[in-house]
Amino acid sequence: MESHGTGSPLLPSVRGVDWTASSLDDVLRMPLFLSDNTTSLDFFCEVEETRESSVLVALEALSIQPTKFTTFSYTSEIPVDISSQLCCQFFTTWIRLRSVTLPEGYLTQYQIFAPLAKLPELVEINFCWCTTIRRPSTTIPLTVLDPLSFPRLRHLGATLKLESWVSLMENPHRPPLLESLTIADGWMVQPRSLQHLALALPSAYPHLKSIILYLSTTTFVQANPISFDLFRPLLSCHAIEDFVVYHSQTLEFSEDDVKDMAQSWPKLRILGLAADPFTHSLDLTKENSSYESLQLLGSIFPELTELHVFVDARNFPSVPEKRILSNKITRVRVGTSEPPDNLLNFAMTFARIFPNATSVMYGHYAWSIGRDVVIEREEQKEYEETEEMWRDVEKYIMGFLESQSLVRSQLRKSNGQM
Repeated sequence: MESHGTGSPLLPSVRGVDWTASSLDDVLRMPLFLSDNTTSLDFFCEVEETRESSVLVALEALSIQPTKFTTFSYTSEIPVDISSQLCCQFFTTWIRLRSVTLPEGYLTQYQIFAPLAKLPELVEINFCWCTTIRRPSTTIPLTVLDPLSFPRLRHLGATLKLESWVSLMENPHRPPLLESLTIADGWMVQPRSLQHLALALPSAYPHLKSIILYLSTTTFVQANPISFDLFRPLLSCHAIEDFVVYHSQTLEFSEDDVKDMAQSWPKLRILGLAADPFTHSLDLTKENSSYESLQLLGSIFPELTELHVFVDARNFPSVPEKRILSNKITRVRVGTSEPPDNLLNFAMTFARIFPNATSVMYGHYAWSIGRDVVIEREEQKEYEETEEMWRDVEKYIMGFLESQSLVRSQLRKSNGQM
């Protein structure tokens, strides 16, 4: 395609386009930025209800254009029963798609699975949570993902009750090659359901590489803690590289549990034991402080490059750590942790625990997987102030890391001269 609009594309070399449309004009302008080189489109549509029909007409013109899209993400406030037919047209025309992300409401629109199944290179499907589309409230069978229809599917992500996921794992017609799962349950998670899932996964997919569990709740009901014993069956999946649990109930992990993870998952690259937006509920080691827990996590996983964990930055020793750990961790996400009281000591110790860190990120974990977090104005102000303080913390940490690097470089030079 030369262009989706009149004239030449405005950015002919851009491969990825992330577009948010809040009006019909926004939708009509989007094709001006698409070209033959565009392979990825992330489109969010939030138009007024009165303009929905006009928007669908505009998008329908786009759907009949052959493209080189390999990745397509679509989020819309237009009701799924209206817009799902449009997506069917997309999937009929855009035959090079390898990755598709849709609102979770599309799980009830079974007609979209037929054109999806005909995409010869499709390896990834995600059904993401959306604030404006009513989520499925019942246990939805995933038998539509027949292995004959999705023989190449490697990743599946969806917001469903855990019972639906267990049914898929136990179904002989499950996709045969899944190696990555994003499992989200927005209801109060019962330990029994979680245990059933953990037992079913290794049997269904013993070579599983990545599992992200979003165990959230929409209520502030006091719930029982989640013990690591519920996850123990997953230790038999020795190929796991990513293990992330976002939660709103207390997670209990002992030091021995962490050691068992390290022994069972030698290839682990990403570890997340991260609290849901409005909770700080990680009991990693009952007998240890947050500081000692970070030392353990920073020393026991040889291939770990990314760590998501709530950090009790105010519970750090007044005397900075002298020993520099050896690990590959470059990204540390601290969730909604409060900033440290003693910024200097914290930064020095943090830099020694994570000597290869390139970023220290503060923020709601939910945002990283496309979930909207509604924050009141006062809470938003407090959040932004805390975020700014963590930016200062990161600057101090990066400064200490640079100093450590210079010292090591000078020592190497001195040793070479001797």
